[in-house]
This record gives sequence, structure tokens and C-alpha cells, in this order.
Amino acid sequence: MKDQTLNNPNTKDETKKYFDFKFPIGLQDFHPAKYLLAFNFQLNRYYTLGWLEPELLKQVSSNIEDFNSWKQEMNRFAEQAEAKKQFKEACILYRAAEFYTNPADQDKENFYNKFLDLFDVTFQTEPFERLEVPYKDGFLSVMHLTPANENKGVILFHGGFDSFIEELYPIATFFANIGYEIFMFEGPGQGRPLHHYNLKMDPHWETPTKAILDYFNLNEVTLIGMSLGGFLAPRAAAFEPRVARVVLWGVIYDLIGQNKLSTRLLLKILFKFKAKSKTNRLFNRIINKRSPSDPKRIHSEWFFSHALFNTGCESVYDYLKEASENYTTKNISHLIKQDVLILIGEDDIDGKARFFYKKQVEALKNAKSITGRIFTKEDNASHHCQAGNVGLALDYIQNWLNQFSTKIEKR
Repeated sequence: MKDQTLNNPNTKDETKKYFDFKFPIGLQDFHPAKYLLAFNFQLNRYYTLGWLEPELLKQVSSNIEDFNSWKQEMNRFAEQAEAKKQFKEACILYRAAEFYTNPADQDKENFYNKFLDLFDVTFQTEPFERLEVPYKDGFLSVMHLTPANENKGVILFHGGFDSFIEELYPIATFFANIGYEIFMFEGPGQGRPLHHYNLKMDPHWETPTKAILDYFNLNEVTLIGMSLGGFLAPRAAAFEPRVARVVLWGVIYDLIGQNKLSTRLLLKILFKFKAKSKTNRLFNRIINKRSPSDPKRIHSEWFFSHALFNTGCESVYDYLKEASENYTTKNISHLIKQDVLILIGEDDIDGKARFFYKKQVEALKNAKSITGRIFTKEDNASHHCQAGNVGLALDYIQNWLNQFSTKIEKR
């Protein structure tokens, strides 16, 4: 029988004080490529989550021009940091190298494993526990953090389309340090389940959530989903009554619906006639019309290879059809009866954030309560998942949770 507790040298430590990450305010211009989710945004993720100092990021980014140079520079600086025993920096730099490495490149898996190894070296004195929960033909990955003294309740926390729980550790430590018990998990399509067990993304997120709740015998939990987790978490809450509260840290009301009207109409026609080959040729042609140095072309080429790897879809057509049919909360929002918190930045979703925020709120017809905030430029938190002021978002979630403090089941 496989041991479900992974090696962690300090699971017996009773200090229960976790690393105190600092969340700097404001985005920086590390790289001129500012197209959504491109180089500058990714560099700012590592900065605003408290992983890397701006001086190092400026050095790393100075020679980045494309994906190959991104991979080379991130790997080079990671190796230098590792040699100097700067394990925290090396850890996240290997993660950064992995992010834009093509799934067909063996280095992607090598970078991922280095990232995991160095994470455990960096935080070997931290009192978290690693576990694996049996799931289909593999395992779900869990990091369990318990607070030192009081226990304000249980938070289930997960990321989105391409996040790893280790890189979101700063968020988990924030909640553990203020008194919450945290079960941070990766489902299919994320982290270890994807890389080590080939479990592909499943939009029916209630299934892995149920596996976690069953395994740890959890009830009355707060479920927080970040980025695409803004779809996954409400999807799970719609079918899982043991979720008492749900936080949509990002709004994914309709993934395909966020595209231009002309694109949506075109896809509707292609899906109607099951034009798989034509769709694949068409999207290749659209992408290839752009200059090889065009940030939008670079991002599109990366995104689709990334999406096929995460979801297991065979082609662009298959992915787009899956996203169109299953990655929307339109058809399940009325089933959500919990207290709901929604967070989004006004510059997210290519500027359509306010529209989709309104649509999501309107669809939650049976929610027990709905609270939300659209973060602005003045907040320094208007971008995806409040990159630029993560601390403000965390404080907002904390204040929202405080109103339930006398109602939350404690373990």
C-alpha cells in the first residue's frame, strides 16, 4: 500500500509558525511584453507573491526575447542561485523556466522536479504536511497547514489552469498564520496529478473536491478557487453541500464567451458542422499570419500547446469545444446555495471584467449571500488575481471570513 504521507522532515514540529511572505504593492516594468499573461505579467507574479526581489527579476529579464531565451535565462539564474544555496530563489526560477517550456521538451519535467525538490529544501523547517489522496489511476496532491493556537475553521484552497500549490504557498501561509487550517490541493490537470500521474484537467471539479472532503472527513469548509479556480470552485460548490462558503478569486462566467462576438459566432458554426479539420487549419492560419515576434502570436502558440497538455485534448478544435460546452458557470450557478465572495480586477478578461462580474452575480439566484469587489487601478490590484496588491485581496477575504467566525466548524 502506498504511503499517503510524502516525506517532509518537519511534520512533527509544533511551532506552527509559517514563513511570513511580504506582498509588495504595485506592478513593475520588468519586460516590454505586457500582453495579458505574457512575460511581464508572469515576472510580476513572482514579485507580487513575495518570491523574488525586483533587482533579480530585472537581471533575469534583461536578455529575454522569446520562449527559448526565457527558458535559458530562467534556468541559468536558477542554477546560479542553487549553487549559492539561495534555494528560495532557485526554486521559483525553475518554476518559471518550466512555465514556458514546451510540453514535448523533456526539460519541462526536469524543471518541475527541481522546483519541487528545492521547495522542500527551502521550507524544510515549516510545519506543513504533504499528503496524496487516491484518485482514479493516480493521486491528488495536498499540503496541509494547521494553525498554532486557535482554529478559526477549515479552508480548502486550489489554483487554476496551470498553477502549482507550492507557488501559491505564500497565500496558504497567510491564512495559516491568522488561524485557519488549510488543505491546499491540486486536482487533475494541475501539478503532481498532471506531471506524475498524467491526470488531465476535468471541468467537473466536484469530483476531486469530493475525494478531498471524503478522505479528510471535512465539513463546513470554505472553498477558495483562484484564476480558473473562479470557475472550478463554484462548480464544486454547486454539487457539494459540505462547502459552506465559496470564494471566486477570478470570474470565469463563460470562458469562450469572453472572446469577441465574431469569434463566438464563427465557433458556433464550426461546432454545428463538426468541422474539426477546418477549425484546426483556420486557427493555425490566423496564428501564422502574425509576425513570429508578435506577442499575441507567441502567446497563442504557447497557450494552445499548454492547453492541450493540461486537458488531454487532441487538437485546438477539441479544446475549444470542451471549453465552450463545459467551462462556464451559466448552467450551474443557480445550484449554488452557499455564501459567495467574488473578487476580480477591472482590467482582467481583456477589459470585460465588469460585464462578466455582473453576469456572474445575476446568475447566483439562490446563493445565501453574495459579496464582491472589483479592484481598480487606484487599488494597484486591477489585474488578474490582483497581481500588484495580493495583500489587499487577502485582507478582503479575511474580513469577509470574520463574519462567519462563530459559525465555522472547528476541528
